[in-house]
Amino acid sequence: MNKTLTQRFVNGHTYNILALPDTNLFIYEQVCLLGAHIERAIFDIHGTNLFGMSHLVEHLSFRATQDYTTEELTRLLKTEGTHNASTSHDRINYWFKTTMDRMDIGIRLVCNYAMNDLIKIPEEEFLIERKVVSNEVKRYNDDDQTMFYFNMVPALCGNHADDNILGNADVIDTFELDDAIFLKNIFLNNGHVMHNITYDPSVSNIDDIISKVEAELLRFNYDKNDYSDIIQKTEELLTAPEICSVKMDNDANQALTGLVLDVVDNIHTTRLGNNYLANYSDTSLNDVIREKHGLTYGIYLYDDLISYVNYAIFSCDVSRGDEDLLIDLFKQSINDSVDNFTPKVYAELMKTIRLKRVMTFINQQHYLKFINFAIWNSKLFDEVADSFANDINKALTELDNKYGTYEEIKCYLEKVRESVNAEDYGFITNV
Repeated sequence: MNKTLTQRFVNGHTYNILALPDTNLFIYEQVCLLGAHIERAIFDIHGTNLFGMSHLVEHLSFRATQDYTTEELTRLLKTEGTHNASTSHDRINYWFKTTMDRMDIGIRLVCNYAMNDLIKIPEEEFLIERKVVSNEVKRYNDDDQTMFYFNMVPALCGNHADDNILGNADVIDTFELDDAIFLKNIFLNNGHVMHNITYDPSVSNIDDIISKVEAELLRFNYDKNDYSDIIQKTEELLTAPEICSVKMDNDANQALTGLVLDVVDNIHTTRLGNNYLANYSDTSLNDVIREKHGLTYGIYLYDDLISYVNYAIFSCDVSRGDEDLLIDLFKQSINDSVDNFTPKVYAELMKTIRLKRVMTFINQQHYLKFINFAIWNSKLFDEVADSFANDINKALTELDNKYGTYEEIKCYLEKVRESVNAEDYGFITNV
């Protein structure tokens, strides 16, 4: 049986369904496509600093749910599989991973914490979890490099200093349970939630699994309210990184650098091109900056969502005093790699990338990344949805044939070069 990815629309719910045969793997995940961006709208409308509250709400969702006390839920999460949740500006997701025979409890657990309206949480438990989150923020703040990258995009977007998902520990210590209930109710009424199912089709039928999920969703009640004004304001306040230079106050011993480039037209082409620029060119960023000059332990060139738009991001840390050389070598590497990109080099690049794919997918859980591909790159996914529904590997070949050609990658590389040479990017440093 092939590995497949399909979408279903049932009773107004969107399902992304990953079939991994002969794995006995079951994962259910709910993704709310509204994250910490909402805090900016609340600050604008009400003047209330709730930066960091979305992250706290994520934590609180694992306490005192509709069906379980905190102790009962904790015991099941420990014994029935693995779980987690995470918060970004763009989304909050909750998931549970287990085996196919524990599918029912997996679905029930996710619905309990993802759809927890928080009203059953006792004040003393709220204060405990608030203290946990405050401590987590303080721990992050003890790591200057980590905080530089947390604050990089908000600084380039001109956002509030606390608008970095984590928030300010001193402010978090003033949060009230009613504020958390209010924010969770916005998330529950948002209406933009993805339901992601990973399953083994040799064990169970997807129609039966979706029926189980739909039955669970019906059991959960929460106050229905209209937050269209806040959600609309959230959309209005989405900000793009500015083409500017920002110096961030930061006490890291290393010189930290981040560049944000608005060069992404197609995520598939971007990832192939970034692989070439970062690692596979003979004059790659890694070869030039690390291997030939020893400036850093590692360079990073990747794509990321900022206000629901894809950008290319370069980041690197070097010893203080080497920061100007880093930028010179960055530009040199980009220009030389683009100059050297020939059809022959392209053929070798694709041969290497396809080999690495085979090696990566030996661990079939790496296919999970295509769920995010479907969520955040829906137009591109729709173009090849029929191929994904038949065989993910063949869908990748189709994407290569359409967006991974020599011409497409060359065009992307030239766009990166143009942006780099014109210094048409957001630049942030601590020196």
